[in-house]
Amino acid sequence: MRQETLTRLHQIIEPHEENSRALVDYDITIYSYGDLRLALDDASTQFRENGVKAGDRVLLIVENSATAVAFILAASRTDAWVVLVNSRLTETEITRLIAHARPRIAIFAIDASDEARRHAQRANAITVAGRFGTVAISTLQPPNPEPVQEGRAQVAVMLYTTGTTGQPMGVMLTHGNLLFGSAVSGALRVMTHKDKLFAASPITHVFGLASVVMAGLRVGGCVHLCNRFSPRVLYQDLVREGITVLPAVPQMHAALMQYLREQEVEWIENHQLRYVSSGGAPLDPAWKRAVEKFIGLPLQNGYGLTETRAGVCATNTAEFTDDVSVGCKEPIVRSGFNVFPPEVEGNEEVIAFVQPAAGAHPDEATLKAHAASQLAGYKFPTMIIVQDKLPATATGKILKAELIGILDNGQINYYSPPLK
Repeated sequence: MRQETLTRLHQIIEPHEENSRALVDYDITIYSYGDLRLALDDASTQFRENGVKAGDRVLLIVENSATAVAFILAASRTDAWVVLVNSRLTETEITRLIAHARPRIAIFAIDASDEARRHAQRANAITVAGRFGTVAISTLQPPNPEPVQEGRAQVAVMLYTTGTTGQPMGVMLTHGNLLFGSAVSGALRVMTHKDKLFAASPITHVFGLASVVMAGLRVGGCVHLCNRFSPRVLYQDLVREGITVLPAVPQMHAALMQYLREQEVEWIENHQLRYVSSGGAPLDPAWKRAVEKFIGLPLQNGYGLTETRAGVCATNTAEFTDDVSVGCKEPIVRSGFNVFPPEVEGNEEVIAFVQPAAGAHPDEATLKAHAASQLAGYKFPTMIIVQDKLPATATGKILKAELIGILDNGQINYYSPPLK
């Protein structure tokens, strides 16, 4: 099938050679493109047996795995919307997403994730196995399908992102979004079927989904899936597996540098890398220079939006430069002092502002316990500030700029030390 005629995401794997490697799973299981097509067939069968029809929403609670890839592609074949959820979210967070998305069924990728297994147990999900691996499936909502669109306009994936109100918002990405995005990512990196990609960026995030996994499969390359990032595993894959394309978030690059320093490795020898990039978070220039020193290649940097799957800006240079992708760097001048954004963007911390209900007086231990039960670990605040009343508009929208003013002016009623 000619790539320009594609209208559905699952079609990207159809043209590739049966015996060519498609995936190396987190447990080192190898899937050829023929194997992946069989896994897709079995996942599609599970949809049919569980009553999933075109236009239904399907919740997929996963980590990076061949299982996740198979069910994403099966949803495409079924014309269902797949709602991708990181298994590390808490039960409360997942319950909130279910209430909003109203999925027909939930599928838990229990092989690749202990958290998914615990979520499945709480949901009394039924375990099934196939050439996709082992999953647990739970029926959630009565059928309420969306209309099916012709061509690329059909919704393929829903990703939840937090808006200015703090409530998760479902971003509807069409097949056209993802097909275009994967093609652009492949073209930007000049990728071919000979490439091997390291995929540790979560497939539940638009970067990991479209720019890594789908981009690799679209060109017929091999995607090495990592369900839990480990700098040791990344280093081994670089020197033993011949990874050629490494898209990662800045913190992964920093973790690799730290691991190499601990191993007294000055730079990575005998690697096959030809393209290294960073995305998903601000890139500190010091980290950029350190990565380039260890790897011997320019570290490209880009930024995109979940809402469109489109890259907004990116570097694309073969030179080692202190590049900035848009404009010249300008400091923030505050009270006569220069503040450079990278000084505060290198590894952002979470601060929680709390407005107690009338008559309530929560202490630090209570707030910590509540946060731990409601939030995934990476969302947990390092600091909690309690205010009698938070600044808000007449409609109840929190004025976040004024929250920053509370910190700047020291208008704090209660301030906890960094949470451990």
